[in-house]
Amino acid sequence: MTAPLLISDPASGVRKLTLNRPDRANAIDGAMGDGLLVALQEAASSQIRVVLIEARGNNFCGGFDFSGIEAMSEGDLLLRFVRIEQILQALWDGPFVSIVRTHGAAFGAGADLIASCTYRLGTPTCRFRFPGYRFGIALGTRRLGCLLGEHRARSILLANATLSAPEALESGLLSHVAATAELDAKVEEIVSGLDDLDYAAITSLLRNVRQMREHADTDLVNLVRSAARPGIRERIACYRANAAVVRKR
Repeated sequence: MTAPLLISDPASGVRKLTLNRPDRANAIDGAMGDGLLVALQEAASSQIRVVLIEARGNNFCGGFDFSGIEAMSEGDLLLRFVRIEQILQALWDGPFVSIVRTHGAAFGAGADLIASCTYRLGTPTCRFRFPGYRFGIALGTRRLGCLLGEHRARSILLANATLSAPEALESGLLSHVAATAELDAKVEEIVSGLDDLDYAAITSLLRNVRQMREHADTDLVNLVRSAARPGIRERIACYRANAAVVRKR
């Protein structure tokens, strides 16, 4: 069985996590979600200085994997959403520099994952969308507002807008856009630029400039309340049906 998440250490102090469900657009299922959270927690406890996140296939991440949810209890479904919020918090609050390299589509939880990273690199064909509120899930909202500003984040979420790579760069969702080969060099540049910072200095720097730490529990509560509202499966089914109609137009 192919592992949904590949973990490697390409350089000293660097941990690489590769999303590995290309046949499912790297949508986050239970196994991938659990694997990501454990990998990030281990990085945080192992004095890893840099976490690099990439993905195989044509798209970075299609978001939450809805396959099989009809057979899941609402409690199990809620836990899946909680895991994703925990992953986003582990990235945003982690004692390491996080670098994400994205390509193709990054929707829903995949786009939220990108917004939680320190450096957000993408190719010119990237596109992003945050549709969670279309099925009533409050995920990643405060981080997006912190990154893009309240007005821009609100406008994107209300319109369920799809952002192109240039729009994502202009808004601040992406920090760098370039062809794949150039992104390789950019990753090396970022990592080498940290050589004169030891682990304690990186941790202190990130902690002292970070916003929202005091809101972590509130964000988790808001997510749980949104997912626990009765009818979550029906809302998801309605969203998926509407999305299928849009795709056929």
